[in-house]
Amino acid sequence: MRAVIDRFEETYAVVLVGTQEVELHIPKEELPPESKEGSVLSMGFSLDIQGEVQQREKVSSLLNKLKQKQLWVNPSLAVPTMKSALSTWVCGSHLMHG
Repeated sequence: MRAVIDRFEETYAVVLVGTQEVELHIPKEELPPESKEGSVLSMGFSLDIQGEVQQREKVSSLLNKLKQKQLWVNPSLAVPTMKSALSTWVCGSHLMHG
């Protein structure tokens, strides 16, 4: 995939990606040192299986913390699944009363 450095801001470069020129902000230190305005970058993607596992563990941990917090605040929210707990929290009185 092709990307072009449009300009530099304080700590990042504004990079236009692909034919639709989607704007991304990339930290300057992530770019090759010789990069300048107008430089064309080649971008690619690859799967990071270990990173995905770590991300899933992080999300699971955060959901468990949320579940414990909700149970501590209101024990009547004890439900058999996390999906039900989140549904109860989102659809329940938590949002309706501000």
